[in-house]
Amino acid sequence: MAVDLLVIGTAISLGPLHNSAFILLLASRRGVRKGLVFLLSWPADLVALGGVEASTQLPA
Repeated sequence: MAVDLLVIGTAISLGPLHNSAFILLLASRRGVRKGLVFLLSWPADLVALGGVEASTQLPA
């Protein structure tokens, strides 16, 4: 299951929608700062989601 989630997360992060959003962020005012926050928050969100998923899969 962890491998499946890793593959799904990788596919989503490489998707064209996120690339377009990142390009638009870079083109905006203070784009480099916003782009850096975007890049740092995306893996943090994936880790948080993985932690929630892992905690729900623990035996009772």
